[in-house]
Amino acid sequence: MPSLLAGLCPALTQDVIVKLESKGIKEVLDFVSIDPERITAMCGIPYKKVMSIRRVLLAQYSSFPVNGLDLFHETMSTLAVLPTECESLDDLLDAGIYTGEVTEIVGPSSSGKTQLCETFAVNVAASFDQNVVYVDTAGGFSAARVEEIFKKRFPSHNASATLSRIRVSRCFEVSELREILDLVRRKMSAQDETFFSSLKVVIIDSVTSLLSTVLYNGSFVEGMASLQSIGRQLNALAKDFALAVVITNDMVTGPQDKTGQFSRKPALGRVWTFVPSVRVQLQPHIAPCLHHMDMNKILARLTKSTRCGYRATSCVITSSGIESEKLT
Repeated sequence: MPSLLAGLCPALTQDVIVKLESKGIKEVLDFVSIDPERITAMCGIPYKKVMSIRRVLLAQYSSFPVNGLDLFHETMSTLAVLPTECESLDDLLDAGIYTGEVTEIVGPSSSGKTQLCETFAVNVAASFDQNVVYVDTAGGFSAARVEEIFKKRFPSHNASATLSRIRVSRCFEVSELREILDLVRRKMSAQDETFFSSLKVVIIDSVTSLLSTVLYNGSFVEGMASLQSIGRQLNALAKDFALAVVITNDMVTGPQDKTGQFSRKPALGRVWTFVPSVRVQLQPHIAPCLHHMDMNKILARLTKSTRCGYRATSCVITSSGIESEKLT
C-alpha cells in the first residue's frame, strides 16, 4: 500500500502529513484502518477534514465493489460446458470441459492425450459450430486422424466447412507460444476477425516439451518465473474471454515408495499444480491376467477438481476417437 503524500487530495497538506506521521500513520492503509474519530483525537485534525481525506483515499485505492448476485448472473451468462461426447469421461468431468478455466490432461507417452484433444476439437467444431485454436508443440497433431474422427462421428456434416473451424499452429519455442497467446488475446479483444469471434477452445499439446526446456537450459529462477508467467497467461485467457483452455502434460519419475517402486508424477513441478483448475490423469489399462498394457483401453482419473471428488473411469480409443467402454 502506498505511503501518504502531500497532494494526494486537497485536504492532505504537508502539515497534516507531519501530524499523522508523528502518530505512526504513514501509509494509506494505516489511515483508512483507523476510526476517523480516533485520528481526530490523536492528531488534532478536524473531523470533516479526516472524512474528506478518507473518502478520496477509499475512492482511489479500494477495489470496485461488485454485487454477488450480479457476479453470479454474469458468470452464468458466460459459462459453457463443452462435452467430450465420451459419456464416461463427461461424467468424470461433471458434464464436460468448462469454459473460464484451465483443464490439464496428464499422462505418460501413448496414454491417449492427443487422441482426447483431437476428439474434443472435432466435437466442439461439429456439434457447437465453435472455433478451436490447436497449438501443436511436439508434432503429434495428425490432420488425417482428425478427418477420420470427424467422418466416423459426423458423416452427414460438411468436412471442409467444419474442419476449417480448427486452426492449427505449430511452435517449438517458448517465445513462439507467448506470441500465439498474445495474438489470441489481441484478436479476442479486437473482435475484428470472424474466426476469433466464435473461438471457444484453446488446446496446447503439449506444454511439457516447451516449458521443461526453460527449467533446465537457463537459471532455475528464470525458468520458474517463465513457468509462472505462462500459467498466468493461460488462466487470464480462460477467465477474461470465457474460453476453455486445455493443456497436456507428461509424467516423470518421482521418489521411491515404501516397496521400493518409483512413483510417477506430473511434469513441471509443484509450481505448475496451481495452473490447472481441473486435472485428469490418463494411463493405458494393464490387463491383470496378462500383465501387459492394452494401448486401446485407457484408465482416466480425476486428480484435481473444484467441483468433484477424486474418482476414475475407463474409456477406449477407436477409429471414432475416445469413446466410453462398451460393456459386453
